[in-house]
Amino acid sequence: MIKAVIFDLDGTILYSLPDIYQAIQVALLKHHCDAVTIDAVKDALGSGVHHLIDKVTHACSLETKKEVLKTYETYYTSSPTRYSKPYDGIIELLHMLKHHHIKIGVASNKSQALVEIMINTYFKAYVDAYRGDIFGKPKKPNPEMLIDVMHQLSVSKEEIIYIGDSEQDILAAKEIGCQHIMVSYGYRHINTLKQYHPDDIVHSVKTLKESLERIMYGSN
Repeated sequence: MIKAVIFDLDGTILYSLPDIYQAIQVALLKHHCDAVTIDAVKDALGSGVHHLIDKVTHACSLETKKEVLKTYETYYTSSPTRYSKPYDGIIELLHMLKHHHIKIGVASNKSQALVEIMINTYFKAYVDAYRGDIFGKPKKPNPEMLIDVMHQLSVSKEEIIYIGDSEQDILAAKEIGCQHIMVSYGYRHINTLKQYHPDDIVHSVKTLKESLERIMYGSN
């Protein structure tokens, strides 16, 4: 019996790309690095901020990369919610889950402080437990943070469905052995997701809701 649904954050329930891209542009410009496209930033998301900065500053020196990281974190932390918004239909989906007494968790490679800001800004009424990136602890695809959220929710792997949008999400879910659904409307191309053979891939919040209903309630 499913008792909880755990979500990735960026690219799954929250469209955060515009704010991240704005902060990247500010940081690259300040430190005289080459500009990057929004698609390049999108492709670099999912593995945490250090991976993101390394990808968008690949031609820069190590010292410059460190300065870009500092500027990015300062700018983004000061203004992470200017353009971000939940994907259309996500609030209704979360409301449906709560109505059916399903617990809701979030496990994200975003920093713990930023995850807390995003949850409190957009999803406070719905999310029961969350974990972000904490210094010294592994990120996805290591399953530790997902296991942490499961413990907070007092559920087992057989009692959850995990929803994400990246290969890191698929690998973490497979390591645990829990049911999982990937969304193709997020920050990874569907062909990338298919290479990792997830349980299911859906293409919209509407079809995500339908898939969850089928699994949990046997709806057609």
